[in-house]
Amino acid sequence: MPVAQKSYDISPGTDLADNAGFVPLSVLIDNYSPYWLLLPDAGRYVPPYTSGTVLPLIHADSNRAKWSNPPLSGLSLPSGYIDTAGFAHLTYVAEQLAYVSGSAVPNSVLSQQQSFSVAEGGTISETLPFLASGVRIDNPGGTAYTIVGTNLVIPPWTTAWLANFTTPFNTITIQPIANPNGTPNTTTGGPLVATFYAQQVTSSGGTPYVSPSANIIIVQSATANLGSIVFPQTATAGNLLVIAATSNSTINTPAGWTAMPANNNSSIVKIAGFYKISDGTETSVSVNTNNSAFVEISGLPKNGLFNNSSSTSSSGITITAVSVSSPYTPWLFFWIYGNYTSATYTVPAAFTIIKSVGDSLVFAYQIIGPTGLQSSGTGTQGSSASFAVEGASFS
Repeated sequence: MPVAQKSYDISPGTDLADNAGFVPLSVLIDNYSPYWLLLPDAGRYVPPYTSGTVLPLIHADSNRAKWSNPPLSGLSLPSGYIDTAGFAHLTYVAEQLAYVSGSAVPNSVLSQQQSFSVAEGGTISETLPFLASGVRIDNPGGTAYTIVGTNLVIPPWTTAWLANFTTPFNTITIQPIANPNGTPNTTTGGPLVATFYAQQVTSSGGTPYVSPSANIIIVQSATANLGSIVFPQTATAGNLLVIAATSNSTINTPAGWTAMPANNNSSIVKIAGFYKISDGTETSVSVNTNNSAFVEISGLPKNGLFNNSSSTSSSGITITAVSVSSPYTPWLFFWIYGNYTSATYTVPAAFTIIKSVGDSLVFAYQIIGPTGLQSSGTGTQGSSASFAVEGASFS
């Protein structure tokens, strides 16, 4: 007749007390955690990272285990077990077994890991050669996912997202789900990479995935001091065209272009921005400005231009943070600064200058994630304007 037995996987901070329906006489323990485990019905503590321990039980009528440090050890448990690394695997049996102290868990067991790539919007099913306790996800795309059998939601546009499993397992299925914030899933990014670990990880909600600037392709750019800007080459249909302009008089919107923020009320310098999606015929643009800069960028804006802002000061210009409407999609943030005096300026950290005309016009950009612009830039005097564009193809 088979010997009655029952197994458990418990995480640090979660004690065990279960009536298994039989009288347990022994317990086998693999402690894959950095914490001590007390077996009260054996009167013994199992050290951290110890496997193969066998303990006879005395007068046990249920299966019990408790996370606790030995008396006089000088150790203290972290409050609330904030660090829940590892787990313990226990098997209670209705058979009297001899005591075995166990041995240290080999590093090769603790360090086991395996990675899988999932095409954006796709599904994978894999079997690991070990029980996974934790996972890291890098999701540089616009699709939300889940790991089947868990209640985990993997957000889009997120990297270094870390989570643990209540019960370790080795049959893995990752599949798309509806984005919980209501934003439609997209397939405009890269593949998800999931790395599973034999030991637990420090949970983290991850950080916003922000596209590397190498993916922003400046096709061409040009400047002009007065009147028309002549493009180095004919613009390519579908590309984003942007103009930054400064003047000592009101700046009019060029025919066929859309105005972005204007700072035409400044007594110091007037500035404005304009954009259009190229039809493939543009070779120049006429702007009634003193100084202007043009840029063509590969990639079609998804939802137009948002979050315009401007500021004017005779004593200092500061860029303020931008709050973008989409919580995951990367944004391209432009900044225009201008003055007509001997003022000086500081280009904001992480910005790249597209074009500048002396100290009179600076046209720069930065790629930002869901938290918006964090860095700031200043000018001792002058005017500035800023605007952001959501870029589905900037990822």
